[in-house]
Amino acid sequence: MKLLAETLQTNIVAIFLLLTLLLATNANALEKPEYTVLLELGKIEYRQYKSYIVAETVVADEDYNRAVETGFKRLFDYISGNNSGSEKVSMTAPVEMARTGIELKATSPVSTRQTAEGIRMAFMLPSEYDMVSAPKPLDDTVALNEIPERVMAAIRFSGRWTERNLTENEARLLENIAEQQLDTVGPSVFAAYNPPFIPPWFRRNEILFEVNGLPKAMTPKSSGD
Repeated sequence: MKLLAETLQTNIVAIFLLLTLLLATNANALEKPEYTVLLELGKIEYRQYKSYIVAETVVADEDYNRAVETGFKRLFDYISGNNSGSEKVSMTAPVEMARTGIELKATSPVSTRQTAEGIRMAFMLPSEYDMVSAPKPLDDTVALNEIPERVMAAIRFSGRWTERNLTENEARLLENIAEQQLDTVGPSVFAAYNPPFIPPWFRRNEILFEVNGLPKAMTPKSSGD
C-alpha cells in the first residue's frame, strides 16, 4: 500500500510538471508588445517599444494581493465579454502592474518610493485593435488607453513575486539606468508573463522603467520576442 501511494504521488507530480511545461509553452505563444532591443547588458535590456492599446484599471486597496485579484478579475471580465460588443478578446502577455502615486524618499525600493494609493493593472489588447475598434468596457473602473512609443529599461528574472525579489531587481535596474546617464519617467512597472500556478523557476518576470533617452553605451540588437 505504501509503494502504491508513493507511485501515485510520483505520477501526480510527473503529470503536474508536464502540465506546467505545456502551460508555460502556451504562455510563450501569447501575443506580446512589439519592441526592438537597443542594448543588452546581461539580464538588463534597453528597448524601443511600439505603440499599443491597453485595458487598465486602478484598485485602491492597501492589501496588495487582494488588489491584484480585484484588478485581474475586472480585466478578465472585460476580455471575457463584459464590453460593448459582448466580444471575447484574446489574452496577451504580460500582465502589467504598477503602484500609482510616487512618494520620493531617500531610499529606492518599491515599497518606499511609491505610495499605496492604488495598484494599476493593465492587459495589452491584440494588435488588431485600435482606440476606435476596441470594444468599450461596461465596467466604469476599466478604461482603454493608448501607450505611445517609448524607450524602456527592463530587467528579466525568475522566482516568486515577493517584495524582496522585486526591490532587489529594481535596485539593480536603477543603478544601471544611472550608469547609462538616464532618468526614469514615472513609476516602475512589474510585468508577469505566467499565471501564479507556474512554478517560480519557470516564470518570466520583468521590472521596467520608461527612460528619458537612449543609453550612452547603445549598440543595435535584434527585435524582441
